[in-house]
Amino acid sequence: MKRPAKTAALAKTIQAVLAERRAVETLEKGIVDAVNSVLSKIGYKAVAVGGGPGKRRRRGRPPGRKAKRTRVAGRRKVARRGRPRKRGRPPKAK
Repeated sequence: MKRPAKTAALAKTIQAVLAERRAVETLEKGIVDAVNSVLSKIGYKAVAVGGGPGKRRRRGRPPGRKAKRTRVAGRRKVARRGRPRKRGRPPKAK
């Protein structure tokens, strides 16, 4: 019997959060419109952060996935001859 009461309370809480979120979105839109009307007079435009109806697709490798190993052109697996290159900045010329 307690389970439906908890479910109802959870649903009510979620609805309240969603209603608050919608109110904040409308308030933000009103503020952005007001700022845009002022900024448009001087040649600027303000847009809402994060937003529109759709999300942009992320580019690149998602976290947790191993990097793709590609072969670089011109690189060989042959060991270099002679002494190894010095690392760091070269000395100043006199």
